[in-house]
Amino acid sequence: MFDLSPEKILLVGLIALVVLGPNRLPQAARSLGRFVGQLRAMSASFQTEVRDAIGEPTDALSASVAGLRPGEIRRSVRDAVTSTLAPPPGATQNGPAPGPNGSVTPAAPDDPSLN
Repeated sequence: MFDLSPEKILLVGLIALVVLGPNRLPQAARSLGRFVGQLRAMSASFQTEVRDAIGEPTDALSASVAGLRPGEIRRSVRDAVTSTLAPPPGATQNGPAPGPNGSVTPAAPDDPSLN
């Protein structure tokens, strides 16, 4: 990233020694080390958060797709078709079944707009 060769690092060290002096140079090096450590920790934390944020939708999608097994799809389609086409409970082929008091409700007339 910075393309620091050993010669450049030595030159930066010599300039720091001249500017800061031998008394403040160790303290500056410690401060720089702490800063680099904090920067690495923040970078690792950011990478972990991004990885988790990207992974959550992927995990949810995988869980959803895993629930769609061919056997379960066939069964749910069969149940939906059967429940749609099956006559309502208590109805017979001759017409509606008598109610609890024995009366028969007349069938609703056909809607001509649906024909």
